[in-house]
Amino acid sequence: MVSLLSRGVGVLVKSLVGLSCAQAGRCSSLPSALSAVQCTTARWFSKNPVLPDLPKAPLKEPPKAPLSSFFRFLRHQRPLLSRKYPEASVTELVKIIGSEWRALPEAEKQVYVDAARVDIMKYRELYKHYKESLDPLDLSVLQQQRKKKLERRKLKRQKMEHKLFGRPKRNLSAFNMFMTEHYSETEGNTMFEKGRNLRHQWENIPSSKKQVYVQLAEDDKVRYQNELKAWEEQMIEIGREDLVRKKEKKRLLNKRFAEVNTKPGKRVKKKSSQHKNREE
Repeated sequence: MVSLLSRGVGVLVKSLVGLSCAQAGRCSSLPSALSAVQCTTARWFSKNPVLPDLPKAPLKEPPKAPLSSFFRFLRHQRPLLSRKYPEASVTELVKIIGSEWRALPEAEKQVYVDAARVDIMKYRELYKHYKESLDPLDLSVLQQQRKKKLERRKLKRQKMEHKLFGRPKRNLSAFNMFMTEHYSETEGNTMFEKGRNLRHQWENIPSSKKQVYVQLAEDDKVRYQNELKAWEEQMIEIGREDLVRKKEKKRLLNKRFAEVNTKPGKRVKKKSSQHKNREE
């Protein structure tokens, strides 16, 4: 009688809790089965039920972009040159490898180019299947990440071009002027400690001394604005309008257009009175 009752309770536990056959088999005795039912009902009717941890699907990683032909050559030559020049830095090794790559015969260079082309074709196919396997939400996240990555790359390239074309350095603030003058003599073992001490000194110096650095900062701001204006006009002349600030680009282009049209032998087209009346 007791065994039949325990079997019946075991079947009931299996149907209510959703246990597997192996787990239900463990409830061979009546007390264990009753405790399982009691635990289950308490979990059902409690105000804060404990939900089971659902298995999370692994994140899908995009395929890695292949190496270019030059970086294949770099990976092949770097260990050889490291043994040949053990005291050379990474920058010096890259310069040596770059000169060797430029001097490499076309037949030998084509081997790396062909290998890179094959890997690029494989990568494009893998990336295509990867995008097709994503749901709309993951695809939207991927597109946003790619957009941010392209913006960072564009900003980095623009900074490099600014440095290459000699864009004027930004003006310093009054505190930066003070910090540049007193940094070496300030106590502190780290940059953070020195900066904290300099900030404390700056907040406690008299207003008369602080005004000196404020005036220096104003003069440096005027210097920066004048140099930047001349530099942007030069960029317009050489056809690099993309390096000019948006708010200044239109003004400088209109100025350049007016200068070209007012040269000797050229006349600026004037609107007729009839056309003006139509506009009015």
